[in-house]
Amino acid sequence: MILVADKYVKDTAVAEEIVQDVFLKLWEDQGMIETIKSVRSYLYRSVVNASINYVNRQKNMERHHLQIAEQLTEAQIEEDDLKNEMIVLLYEEIELLPEKCREVFKLSRLEGLKYRDIAAK
Repeated sequence: MILVADKYVKDTAVAEEIVQDVFLKLWEDQGMIETIKSVRSYLYRSVVNASINYVNRQKNMERHHLQIAEQLTEAQIEEDDLKNEMIVLLYEEIELLPEKCREVFKLSRLEGLKYRDIAAK
């Protein structure tokens, strides 16, 4: 049964889990065994279905992760563009300040000098 699952999922550990889950479900609902005409066919079909379901879930998760990555990238680009626009506007406004105010502002905010050092200059 593990080989059947492994044919679909291409991962032996996952295949073992799938087979174990199928047997566990059968064990938990032992009354179902009486209604099954061929236990071997039931197990085979259950393992195949569980393997296909696993593969489909993995594909859906991959698609979902790719969509999130694309959205994050687009959102980050938009955010960076907005920040750059704000910086340009800020520099334009700084240039509109009177000369001494502009000089003090640049020394304080852009060069990181303290007011004491600016006054000394």
